[in-house]
Amino acid sequence: MTYEIAKQYFTYNSLTGEITRIKPSISKNGRSYIRKDTRADRSAAHGYRNVSLTHNGVFMRIRAHRLAWLLHYGSFPLFEIDHINGKTGDNRICNLRDCDHSSNLLNRHAKWGADKTLPIGVTRKTRIRKDRGGRSFTNYYITLCKNGIKRWAIRKDRDKAIALRKEWEMQCA
Repeated sequence: MTYEIAKQYFTYNSLTGEITRIKPSISKNGRSYIRKDTRADRSAAHGYRNVSLTHNGVFMRIRAHRLAWLLHYGSFPLFEIDHINGKTGDNRICNLRDCDHSSNLLNRHAKWGADKTLPIGVTRKTRIRKDRGGRSFTNYYITLCKNGIKRWAIRKDRDKAIALRKEWEMQCA
């Protein structure tokens, strides 16, 4: 999708993040199947929003945050678009930034995995040792991949693992 095509079909309100259709989408058989003056973006997986369009018989689907960037700046971003506040449905221009993949991953807000109290880059694994009467032990795995630098380590103490991760982030900044 180009800026010229996007400008024909959509308007973007940078204060609310809403994308509105100003021209109906025409299918191959000539019918308009999406009305104009309606909200163009629809909910998709993981909270992101998609926009679909049929232009000259060609169907296109694009993420709403990428279309918002295109409509506001006139070109696509150089890298990835990061939602600064972590809400993937919030497509206001003040919430979007162009950044590389490692910076985008560092700005993740929702932690995946069992222990959501740990910072990103630190995971906890508890194992039960069968050879020692079923006693359990916990290790904390620390990882960092930024600017081509890959590091990992294992610590038994939670606070030391978190401190090491923060130290690595300061060194790579």
